[in-house]
This record gives sequence, C-alpha cells and structure tokens, in this order.
Amino acid sequence: MRRHGLRNTTQNPRCSCCDAPLKAECIGVPIERQSTDAGDAVQCEELFHCLSCGAFLECRMCCLKRHEPQLLMACLQVWRDATWQTISLREIGLVYQLGHQGARCPVPDATPHIMTVMHVNGVHQVEMRYCDCTSSLSDGEHRRQQLLRSGLYPATPRYPDTCVTIDILNLYRRLQTVE
Repeated sequence: MRRHGLRNTTQNPRCSCCDAPLKAECIGVPIERQSTDAGDAVQCEELFHCLSCGAFLECRMCCLKRHEPQLLMACLQVWRDATWQTISLREIGLVYQLGHQGARCPVPDATPHIMTVMHVNGVHQVEMRYCDCTSSLSDGEHRRQQLLRSGLYPATPRYPDTCVTIDILNLYRRLQTVE
C-alpha cells in the first residue's frame, strides 16, 4: 500500500483531534465535499501527519500540543500543493523548554537556542529554551545537566550547539557489539 496523498480522507479532510476541516482552497486537488463547511466555525489552513506518531491527520495546534510536552524527534509532513512535504517542528513554531520535562518554566532563558540533534531517524534542527531557575552550578554545567536530563548528549562540554540522543548512542553501542 502506498502512503501518499490524503488517503481515505479526500472527500472531507479534517483534523483527527479537534475535527476542524481543511479549507477547500488548501487541498490543491478538486474534491467534492460530503457536507457543507458553512457550519464549521474553525477551518485549518494546513494538515500535518507525523510518521513517528501515526498516520492520522492533525491541524497545526493539535500537532504542537501533541509534541510540546516531550522532546520527540518527529518526522513531520505537511499537506501543501497536493503533496506531502517534509517540515520540522521548529518550522511550525515549537520551542522545547529544557529543565522541566517540557513544561513551562517560571524563569526561562530570554532567547531560544537552535540545536542540531542527531537521532536514529535523522538530523533535526530543534529550538530549545534553557531553564534559568537558580542553580549552584556554573552556566555551562547547568545547561549540560539540562540536556542530559532530557536524553541529549552534548557534543561539547560548554555551550553546545550539537547533541546526539541517548537512543542513537544505544543503537551505536548495540551495533558495535554485533559480530
């Protein structure tokens, strides 16, 4: 079975979480609606699906809600110009908060940092915000500790811009032990 197009939702594509329909002009292919959209209060501009989470369709807000609490290296695609195009969570506005397992921080760092993260499913650009809550550690040690607690191993000890996930380190270790 080929995994492209809007699959069985071409008659009335909608978000599987909030049930918001996709605007007709955003679909890019001529379709016949099964029902009128006049009664729908909210229509989404784009539909997304995450190959890491499942084959269901979501609007931007539902996709951000699903991925915000956890640092997940998602393989995300957006429906544009009658085809699926690869997009990152950073491109749709996700900023991951370090130090609080993804939850909001009372004292977040003023500027988010773009981090290159290598994971088992590829290399990702992730926008992260460090926690600036009080700490007895130096700034570099505090940031390194936040990354490690989030399952990321920094490439450099101070002010890293590149990390690898613990998952890819475990995969590397397993591949090295196979004879």
